[in-house]
Amino acid sequence: VRTQHISIQTQEPSLGFTCTGVYHSLKIILPLPEELLKQELVRLTKEKDKLNVSLEKLRTQLANPDFVNRAPPQLIEKQQQQLTQGEKELEEINRKLISFQ
Repeated sequence: VRTQHISIQTQEPSLGFTCTGVYHSLKIILPLPEELLKQELVRLTKEKDKLNVSLEKLRTQLANPDFVNRAPPQLIEKQQQQLTQGEKELEEINRKLISFQ
């Protein structure tokens, strides 16, 4: 990695998307190059689309009374957990996408 400058700060700066490494009490923050930012934007957008499809499928199943009545309780609980986890992941992706703007 080539860098233009190094600075030491007592508080973490707001730099947008970065690579971060920690060594003992030292935290190293490297801003991502422009070409990697573009790739990350594409990746996050694809991930968001994929997650939306998955969440919609889970919501449809859980909203279907026939499915809920016939499925084992363990399956219903597992799908509810997947829905909750997926919604959290979607929130995180949306937060990252907003930081691009």
